[in-house]
Amino acid sequence: MKKLFVAVLMVTLGGLFALPAVASAQVDDPTVEGRGWLYAKGTGSVEIDMGGVIRMAIDGDLIVTDHAGDMQVDIDGGAQRFAEPEGGGTDVILNDFSGTVRVKGSNFSVSFDGDIKLQAHGHGQAWLDGQGIYKTRRGPLRPWNGMVELGGAEVRPA
Repeated sequence: MKKLFVAVLMVTLGGLFALPAVASAQVDDPTVEGRGWLYAKGTGSVEIDMGGVIRMAIDGDLIVTDHAGDMQVDIDGGAQRFAEPEGGGTDVILNDFSGTVRVKGSNFSVSFDGDIKLQAHGHGQAWLDGQGIYKTRRGPLRPWNGMVELGGAEVRPA
């Protein structure tokens, strides 16, 4: 009986010492798994390759590239209002722009430098470099630190 007690105690203590190592690996890992939702706010560089919908309030330089020919872009910059026709298939380039942008499509990329607040829903990946915070649908707030996965088969439900 004494040997069984010691064995159970060793396994329990071993598990307690292993737990901080697992938690530490999750915090330091720049790849974040979510359910296809991303909220981010900050200042820096943002690169996103995705399919779905993204809404952004921005102050900076933006390039949006359509890779599938089905991108829809709505831009509102104060006195300016612009709507890219469906199937336009063109790049949208905005320099020193302050306003809101909504992009929808099956395969497009966004490249941005400046201040941004965004909400994205779909599949793909985002690279966040600078000072800011982000979260996935049910994940905690985290500092910008690199790659964020959006949706896809490799993502575990939260």
